[in-house]
Amino acid sequence: MQCVHAPIRCFIHRAAFRWRRAACSAAHTSRAPSAASPSSSSSAYPPVQEPERPAVHTLVPGPRSLELARELQEVSEARTVQFFHDPLRSYGNYVADVDGNVLLDAFCFIASLPLGYNHPNMLRAAQSEAWLPHLAQRPALGYSAPPEWVQLLRTKILSVAPQGLDMVQMTCGCGASAVENALKAAFIRKRAIERGNDAEPTVEELASCMHNAEPGSANSMCAASFEHGFHGRLFGSLSATRSKPIHKVDVPAFANWPALPFPVTEKDEERCLEVADRVLSDRRVAALIVEPILSEGGDLHASPAFFRQLREITRRHQVALICDEVQTGVGATGRFWAHEHWSEGVSDRAAAVDAAAELAPDMVTFAKKMQASGFYFKPEYLPRQAYRIFSTWSGDPLRALQASVIIDTVCADRLVERVEDVGTYLLQALQQSRRAGMSKIRGRGTFIAFDMPTAAARDKLIADVRNRGVVIGASGERTVRLRPALVFERKHADILLEELQYALPE
Repeated sequence: MQCVHAPIRCFIHRAAFRWRRAACSAAHTSRAPSAASPSSSSSAYPPVQEPERPAVHTLVPGPRSLELARELQEVSEARTVQFFHDPLRSYGNYVADVDGNVLLDAFCFIASLPLGYNHPNMLRAAQSEAWLPHLAQRPALGYSAPPEWVQLLRTKILSVAPQGLDMVQMTCGCGASAVENALKAAFIRKRAIERGNDAEPTVEELASCMHNAEPGSANSMCAASFEHGFHGRLFGSLSATRSKPIHKVDVPAFANWPALPFPVTEKDEERCLEVADRVLSDRRVAALIVEPILSEGGDLHASPAFFRQLREITRRHQVALICDEVQTGVGATGRFWAHEHWSEGVSDRAAAVDAAAELAPDMVTFAKKMQASGFYFKPEYLPRQAYRIFSTWSGDPLRALQASVIIDTVCADRLVERVEDVGTYLLQALQQSRRAGMSKIRGRGTFIAFDMPTAAARDKLIADVRNRGVVIGASGERTVRLRPALVFERKHADILLEELQYALPE
């Protein structure tokens, strides 16, 4: 049932659309009352509290969502839209749709909503004078930054910097832009090492790069990534992406960029490390990019020991290790950064602290839950010349202000600790439930996934659960993934478990 990934596409023809609209209008669940009409003038914004439960009275997507999708398809891309949400009526862990349904959201804009919907701290901050000038205009930070930009980076964005990474470069807003610029920084650093750190590019290099030719364009240099990894859909990031062929087909790629095997089991880790060591030794590799959990590829895990050895291999070959935390970062795994788990298994506490600094990647990319994008990096990855890592925006003060509210709230409300607690509770409950078809239940924090027997079974489960009022997601070939907000509590986990159990027999 590929409709789960593109439900609107399934009903884009008028005849099918009319049938679906009639079905949605007739469908009701007896267990949940109807939500208020989305156009009701009595609806207050923001809502005063979360609903106690989901409330569903149409299939999802409902008739209004489908009508909006039909209209959107006339001017843009609508086939990936799951449903249209009502931002004025969504609150906390619950998303309201335009058909009046209220759904418990355990997917949260593809893992990008850290505090849920309309968090009071965010709404208060959005009304402050500090936000006003950045609502009125977006400055070109690479050309003329407002005075508060330095303080915002120093006291907020860098306050949660991974250990050992003292600098940050903000980018235009998406994870792919963060990855693209981190890859550029790695290539620039590698060439600086090759020519001597204080040497400027030669006249020949400057001339040849304008023709996309060696030696100025380092075409024989490459970045390595892992099979099933996902790093974005721009050109460099897409060449490193190995998760779904539909993302890559028809698009030119850097043909010499190797894909390394990612371990299927812990027993397979030694083989994969040997391949990585050999490739980094034999090839002119500037960077190795890896997710702490390969997310889009199906939530694939490796042991902390695997990543520790990978760090040592990259250091030995002078290859930048880029840790892509676009999806795993900002608390979702029970640590602020998922790569902080890499020091687990180091027995001595003092040694573990030292190991965390020693194991730090050279760069860590972020976006999604941070609401702003960029990458943290070690000072040596700052190019010697200006304009090497540059754009008009070079970040966004408004999104950085959002990030500062997120950081403050995560710290003040101890949300990382909550995620670890709720995640342990949810993971154990899933492992004990033994529902038919579920296998390989795995996760860290609330960053949880399990497999179904087939893609069709996975897609049917997602659709069935959504029509009962809970939103979950898909990844890989047959994986269900959970990506709730950091404010997800045990009571929300209980509702999720209840609906999964209803949809799956024992």
